[in-house]
Amino acid sequence: MAISRKQVLELAKILNSTTKALGQSSKLAAHQEKLSHLLGYPHWNAASADLPGTIPEETAVAIALLEISGQSPMTFLAHGRAAPWNLPLVVRDYLVAQSLNPDGFGVTSYTRPDPVGEPKPRFLTTRVISTVDEYTEHRELLDPNDISYCHQNHTPIVVTFADQTGKFSFKLTIWLVTFYALSDSPIYFNGASHKPMYNSIVETITGVEPANRKGYCLVESDDARNPHSLIKCDEQGREIEHVRNLPPLPESELWAELKAYNDQLRLSLTDAAEIAKATVDMYAEYAGGETFD
Repeated sequence: MAISRKQVLELAKILNSTTKALGQSSKLAAHQEKLSHLLGYPHWNAASADLPGTIPEETAVAIALLEISGQSPMTFLAHGRAAPWNLPLVVRDYLVAQSLNPDGFGVTSYTRPDPVGEPKPRFLTTRVISTVDEYTEHRELLDPNDISYCHQNHTPIVVTFADQTGKFSFKLTIWLVTFYALSDSPIYFNGASHKPMYNSIVETITGVEPANRKGYCLVESDDARNPHSLIKCDEQGREIEHVRNLPPLPESELWAELKAYNDQLRLSLTDAAEIAKATVDMYAEYAGGETFD
């Protein structure tokens, strides 16, 4: 099933806002035209006239911008529930067709960058479904250094690959978006619970599954005098190292302490949130409540 006219408009807004957030020039109309071409239409007016206004079911959209040394950038789009997994296959097939077999290539950088410039207020949005057709949204203002995972953050993945000699080969920028039938607000798709998107994308393109990403997070401690624990974990919820317990501190100081550790690993706030999410969720489940992440 094709995506809807409304979804194309939402995707164009996401591409426009995130491209600007990464410090690049961007125009909304240009993204509408580009998406129309990727869907097989000559221009936006033709797409707008032909696409359905809405679709009554969940769907995912994946968009990739591929930049190869010495070549013009290429854009790819996949939609449907399997889009996040199908798109890296499309990119790999294109690379092979260009006589650029990425087998065994290495990843020199993988991140969802923080926006450039003055940071804007961030909110954690939760939805409470009251009936089949109704839900209520609650927004909580986050501390500037809070790594709470936000599905409304659509910052793309930016990953660079190097060949077997370590020489830069290509850069891939990927947007992953899910549209639910009950909601007009698209959310970021972070992958299946059994394998992070980082592992899936890198393995699909290079043929080698990478080691899990690692980062630091805050969880509840069993020590009443030092109620917070700073631990090192990986993206699949494995605790690697208990760094230390922290005394009662204002939230701003706790987040600043955590950020200092993740900065050493060159992790953006979004990177840290993705890596820590499985561990934090597990601790919250054990505690029967919420933790700082």
